Amino acid sequence: MSGTHVRARRGGALLAALALAAGLLMSGAPAAQAVSCPAVGPTGTVTPAPVPGGTWAGCDLTGANLSGADLSHMTLTAAVLSGADLQGTTLALADLTGATGLGTALTSGATVWTAATCPDATRAWVHDLGSCAQAVDTTPPGIDLLPLPAAEISEYEDVHLHWTTPETAGSGVGQWQVRTRAGSSGALTIGPWRYSPWYEDTDPNEHWASASSGAHVCSQARLRDHAGNVGPWSVTRCTDTAMDDADPRVLIDSAWRGTLSAAGWIEQAYWTTTVRGATISTDPPLYVRHVGVVATVCPTCGSLDVYVGAQHVGRISLLSSRTVRRRALALPTGRLAHGRVVVVVSSRGRMVRVDGLVVSAS
Repeated sequence: MSGTHVRARRGGALLAALALAAGLLMSGAPAAQAVSCPAVGPTGTVTPAPVPGGTWAGCDLTGANLSGADLSHMTLTAAVLSGADLQGTTLALADLTGATGLGTALTSGATVWTAATCPDATRAWVHDLGSCAQAVDTTPPGIDLLPLPAAEISEYEDVHLHWTTPETAGSGVGQWQVRTRAGSSGALTIGPWRYSPWYEDTDPNEHWASASSGAHVCSQARLRDHAGNVGPWSVTRCTDTAMDDADPRVLIDSAWRGTLSAAGWIEQAYWTTTVRGATISTDPPLYVRHVGVVATVCPTCGSLDVYVGAQHVGRISLLSSRTVRRRALALPTGRLAHGRVVVVVSSRGRMVRVDGLVVSAS
């Protein structure tokens, strides 16, 4: 056999081997997943109907009636949606990156965009109204912290904060934060701000700020929206918690009878007397602009005289046409006074029931 024929035969074998190897490689490679686009009929009917999690990437959905459809988790990248009806359509976690025609698809009605990926690759929740059809929200959310009572008389002496938000557009409130500073009632100094964590906006616009007996407490709140914009701190709201018998500054004489384990009263205790001249006082002296008591009012209740040092601030009547177990009653001193607070029973033989003292230097 000539050398020429040997070389030819070897060359043919080599080509066959290469072809076989190429065929094996090609057969082992996964085939690209084909996208099956739906047909859009003359009236907008889409066949087949969408399946959550499916793929309509690059499909022409011009004029499609997808009103109320569930397109959640679907891949709609580069899809054409001009004139499509998306009223009430659920697009939660759908990917619309590069999709076109949304402006004409959203001319009427609301679309549920929860966590959808918009054509600009952002999430729907960072847009105004949570809609891909709106601009990205860049406006920090405002907050209105509602005024507090002059005295906080909750059972456990926490401060109950409430707020509203004037925001009606935007991306919506995502989180809120409160900061609080406190000092002793009757003092002229106050401590530094203490910050709460950021809380998810699941509570109905309220927060209980921890406090203690006889504290002057000031609070502010702020919001962060879904786009990450952090609003300014609200106005400062302040209040004083009542001073009860557990406060070492409160002195109660022996004419009072204590009732303990009383649910609904400050630290679950209150003090009762019918003895004229019975006193509750404070030591050391305090700075005072407003002073009073948390007490029961009723048709047969008595009265109390209130002093700051030598100054007789006034008399508090506990008479009322109906019985209220706990009511905050305070008097202004007329100026910033300094001295021991003394509350003296001025009535005789009538019930006087006190839950705590109210003292404020503001």
